[in-house]
Amino acid sequence: MADQVSTLALKVESSQATAGLQQMGRATDQLSKKAMDLKQKLMFLGGTYFSGRFGMQLLQEAATGQEALGKFQQVLGRFTKEANGMVEELRANFNFDATSAQAAISTMADQFHKSGASMRQSLDMTFELQKLSGDLEAFTNAEGGVAAVSQALSTGIMGQYMPLKKLGIVLNEEIVKEQMAKEKLEGLTFATKRAAQMNARYSLIVQQTAAAHGQVARESDNYNNKLRKFKATWSDFKNELGDAIIPAATQFMTASTKLMSGFEKLPQGAKTAIVGITGLALAARLGGAAIELVTKSVAGLVGGIVGKAAAEQKDTAATTANTTAETSNAAASNATAT
Repeated sequence: MADQVSTLALKVESSQATAGLQQMGRATDQLSKKAMDLKQKLMFLGGTYFSGRFGMQLLQEAATGQEALGKFQQVLGRFTKEANGMVEELRANFNFDATSAQAAISTMADQFHKSGASMRQSLDMTFELQKLSGDLEAFTNAEGGVAAVSQALSTGIMGQYMPLKKLGIVLNEEIVKEQMAKEKLEGLTFATKRAAQMNARYSLIVQQTAAAHGQVARESDNYNNKLRKFKATWSDFKNELGDAIIPAATQFMTASTKLMSGFEKLPQGAKTAIVGITGLALAARLGGAAIELVTKSVAGLVGGIVGKAAAEQKDTAATTANTTAETSNAAASNATAT
């Protein structure tokens, strides 16, 4: 009886695993269709480059963009609409892509605000420094582009001066203290010492980069600037493509997670029956049709194992019956002889 119950449980668990595989197949089919639609949009850029690696890159960049947008909205709060206008200005005239602009504004504004400045003051200083990032990148051809320059200014404002040297900006604590004293004499007051330090660094950075101010506008028609603009636009384009893929990819991963969680809960016998599940990694890359093939193979394997278990159970019962009969016959013979 126990063997029959175990066999029935194996059938049930195997059926659930097979159903999970079919669900994953449907999700993968939908993802494949989305990918094909996007591939057609990329034909003018060479759709043959739309490989699995490129698809993962799109997803990664889109996910980064969503995180940057979430932080941007959280930090800016009621100033989000105004800050969005700043993002568009940075994209249009200072070679930022949308994600870099949002991340740069939210990070730096948050730093200024935490030092004691109002969000209004924080946003104004941040915008000026981000425009300066675009000019400095054009002026110095800094490695890493405008996002790297923005990061250097952001850390410099916080007192990490080493990255600023590559941009021709020389700061140290002695220079900063002198600027703080000068601003105090000019009647400037700040809520905290940290706010005074950050404002002094801000002033010194602006002073030492005077030659770079307006550089993007001055070289707007040259090749290097057009290349920077193209790179930023291309980044935004990839981000939008990634946004289109994310829903299908999320559905795919949800189905896969459910399948794997269900597999972990199966008894050991069922896990052995579904050993073919290791082919899922390949099937996921080939699409839903391949997963259907794996599903059929697993179903066949399960059926074979269940059938074998039933046959073995039948053989065991027959052997037991024969043994019982032989024992009864031997007992009868002994009784007769007696």
